[in-house]
Amino acid sequence: MEHSVPISDLPFNVHAFESRYGKIRSAEKLCPGVFRILTVPIPLDQFICSDLFVVMADSPAIPLTAKSYGIPLESSPEVLVVYCNADYFDKSRWVMTYEIDKYLVDHNFPLPDGESLLEVRVRGMEVCPEYFGEFPIPTETPWGAPLQHDRLANGVFWLRTEKAGWVLALAYPICDSLLPETV
Repeated sequence: MEHSVPISDLPFNVHAFESRYGKIRSAEKLCPGVFRILTVPIPLDQFICSDLFVVMADSPAIPLTAKSYGIPLESSPEVLVVYCNADYFDKSRWVMTYEIDKYLVDHNFPLPDGESLLEVRVRGMEVCPEYFGEFPIPTETPWGAPLQHDRLANGVFWLRTEKAGWVLALAYPICDSLLPETV
């Protein structure tokens, strides 16, 4: 459903937005009341994200719980929340990506290439377990079903199996970011 939107057609105070986040380079409408905005970063502020989700206060596509994860644009009340789309560990990135994708799936629109609702949810479980839930205890291992477990952290478990005794189990996103030698 992505549609390029002329900057002059954006339904919010562009000047207020640009004074905080930098000049808008491009804008896409992702779903009703939700835009992806790319900006030219403000040179003096290296902490400002230049790939943002902008959600309008009246967006019917995003639940209130998801809207609470963003940063309000104080000088422009029609823009409820601004979310950074570039930082992997930014909770709001995964919440928004999931809710946008969920809206698209629920309304029979295709997801962006390479995205899957399940993959986004699993990545969200790593970064934002309070929204997506924690990783479940594995039910199967290469050494059989776990007989006993200790949760060390979200997605990190000591499991006792019949064939191998105690083993360390890591959830997919956590394992995905480890060095091959560690795995």
